[in-house]
Amino acid sequence: MERVLEEIYYYEVRPGRGDTEGMALQRIYPSPAGDIDVCAEVHSRDVVIMPFGYHGPSVAAPATTCTTSTSWRARPRTRPG
Repeated sequence: MERVLEEIYYYEVRPGRGDTEGMALQRIYPSPAGDIDVCAEVHSRDVVIMPFGYHGPSVAAPATTCTTSTSWRARPRTRPG
């Protein structure tokens, strides 16, 4: 059975100036595997699952630091019909 890998991103974002909540952006855009267009605001302990598509950039707000941990999950490929 053929498998498809999903990318999973876990975020930790350091607070900004004055202890304001830090945030980052994760961009996912279309690839030959499918049409997808996402720009998600992420915070500490958030998870983004990317079933297909290209990613980037991931950016942190000014005066914050963003760390990501990436892993992959295999799932069966679905076939039409």
